[in-house]
Amino acid sequence: RTKTACDYCRKRKSKCNGEAPCSNCVRFNRLCQYTSVPKERKRRVTKSATHDGRPSKPQPNGSISALSTRLSALESLLTNLTSKLDSSPSSVSLQDSWKTRQLELQLAKNTDKKTDLKSRDVVPMSAAVTDAKTMRKIATPKKVCFSSTKNRLKYYFGSHSIFGAFSEKSIQFLRNRLDKGDRLALPAKNLKVAYSNAVDTSIEMWSDPNNPLGFEDVKSYFVVGQRTLIFELLEKHYESIYLASFLCDLNLVRELFQRYYYGIVSDSRSLDRLGISEYLIMNIALCLCISNVTSQSLRDPDYTTLNNSNIQYLNDLKQDCIDNAIFCYGRLSLQCEGLRTIQGIALLILYVEGNYLSDFVMTQVLTSVIVRHSHSLGLLHTSGYLEVTPEEAELRRRLVWFCEYMDIDYSYRTGNNLLINFDDMTVLNEFDDHFLSIPMSPFTSDVLTKNSSQLLEKCKERGSEYYHAYYTLLLNRLRLKSYLSLYSTKAVVSSQEQLMDSLDEINSEMNKMAEMMEPEVRPTMYYEQSSKPSYSNLKQMNDPMFRYANLNFKLLYFSHLALINRVPFGYNDTNDRLVKFGNISMDCSRTVLHLIANLDKEDMSKSFLNFISFYPFMAFFGILAHTFAFPKLPSAHEDIILLIRLSMNFFASQDDPNESWDSRRLYDGKSTMLDLVTRVLLRLLLSSPDLKHDYTKEYPALALHLSKCETIYPDLFK
Repeated sequence: RTKTACDYCRKRKSKCNGEAPCSNCVRFNRLCQYTSVPKERKRRVTKSATHDGRPSKPQPNGSISALSTRLSALESLLTNLTSKLDSSPSSVSLQDSWKTRQLELQLAKNTDKKTDLKSRDVVPMSAAVTDAKTMRKIATPKKVCFSSTKNRLKYYFGSHSIFGAFSEKSIQFLRNRLDKGDRLALPAKNLKVAYSNAVDTSIEMWSDPNNPLGFEDVKSYFVVGQRTLIFELLEKHYESIYLASFLCDLNLVRELFQRYYYGIVSDSRSLDRLGISEYLIMNIALCLCISNVTSQSLRDPDYTTLNNSNIQYLNDLKQDCIDNAIFCYGRLSLQCEGLRTIQGIALLILYVEGNYLSDFVMTQVLTSVIVRHSHSLGLLHTSGYLEVTPEEAELRRRLVWFCEYMDIDYSYRTGNNLLINFDDMTVLNEFDDHFLSIPMSPFTSDVLTKNSSQLLEKCKERGSEYYHAYYTLLLNRLRLKSYLSLYSTKAVVSSQEQLMDSLDEINSEMNKMAEMMEPEVRPTMYYEQSSKPSYSNLKQMNDPMFRYANLNFKLLYFSHLALINRVPFGYNDTNDRLVKFGNISMDCSRTVLHLIANLDKEDMSKSFLNFISFYPFMAFFGILAHTFAFPKLPSAHEDIILLIRLSMNFFASQDDPNESWDSRRLYDGKSTMLDLVTRVLLRLLLSSPDLKHDYTKEYPALALHLSKCETIYPDLFK
């Protein structure tokens, strides 16, 4: 018997022949390493576990030798994990795996689908993958070298970013296609330059704001002749901006402009009582309203002054207002003037989110500022609510809700750490006696049952916006749990089975949350029959903002499921649980696209369409990359039809098609760039020789849609 077994054999408690590599590691394609683990002399370490199944931490000891022992043991543990995560999957024929299941697939098409994500083993057979090796080959994210614990940890952190959902094979396929240098690939290669130009333009506004005269220039900006136009813009568009009224009531914005014009006309001293926060709110509210203006909205006879304005004049006014707003933000980022500072920056986040490609960077910076100011004002602790009016307490909770919403959302978008310390927060959780509060561990507390049972009545009293605010907060609790269970430092030392058990639990709780909602509004998979949105049990809630909130909630819900159920790196490719998770992920991405495909854009504001565009774009990109890599899968044809519908209906500009492309790039950069990217990449996909259909012949309008890329953006083809 060999004196020392390798790490892998020691873990499996199997016989090791002591070679380098040993026979077992060669057989199972594992990294063979030998690590010497010193033994503690004075005490025996038991294999106890904490309540969540993870190894318990040893008790502190002042001995240097004991610390060295623990460090060596930890190094051995991480080395074992590394060897598991560094294994390479075996190749398998996709076509063969489908041929072996043809009969079962045909029979399964007629079976009912289950709604429980945890127990749902039946998936749409036209799209399902049926074996673990194939699933891993399809969806394993881009790999890096796991030759050391350092590289393993470096790759692990930030893996919760939604960009991690793109598989290695699909990325490699795109890279190979772009390297060919043909004319079809040329615009796709040039997209990087166009994107960089758009980002640089938006970032320059923040790094070099166009406001040389300082605060006095802001105070004297709005002229008397614009008064009627400004109030018509507010009246027509402000309340159609998603979340704007929830964060800053229209009456407050009107009051600020009234006080401003009173100071201009009658008493200039009243201007001194308007702080920088008030000027930020006024300027950014006007920017948000102008962003909603379309050619059609300028023909409304009820707003004569607005009807007589033109797009160019309004865009110039918007540019001046955003310059003023950025200047005000520069002051307020260093010094908080109170709740209105947070309200103004929150509106600024809504504007950046709906208009600029730099929203990843800037929105997280802006969110960090309002989180810091919220701490300084005591918004995150119930002690800060003791001596305020009920109205102010309600506003404070809405602002805390927004801080948490943006913090968690951008953590998942960027892969960065969370900004809020939720362990030190006592508002909107089990410590806060308020109907909107949700415990940090929601399904283990009676608070959830109590508050959810009275939610409808409270919404009728206080407003329909609280319905989805409540369930979005519950979703954020589950997103936070996902982060801590699957992506935080604790998850690094969790076994594969522990991670999959955690994922099963989260999927089950996501399903429980959906079942708590009214049938008309609960999220369902695209292949499941859902109730028509009549809102019969939600009286007084059939308004545009309620529909906006419901759509946004569903996009968040399915995007999160698509992310956490993607094939995690390092999973054993013989584990059948992998298939279930991978199919849930792809089905959720398809559901996101189906939610958007049938959307009536004319019935929704431009700012809201831009606000929700990120998750449909990521789902579009993910399904497109998947189809690039596997064009012969049975699901490919249906996926391509779905991508075509999205590009032609949702991402295509809803404004005048004859409008200057340069003008659209300048004043609506985000939607314009997404439109361009989807057209160019779809054009590249449809040129693949592996496709069985000529989609441009089957859909005549598609050929014109794709050919306009060269007409409206000729620089990409140079």
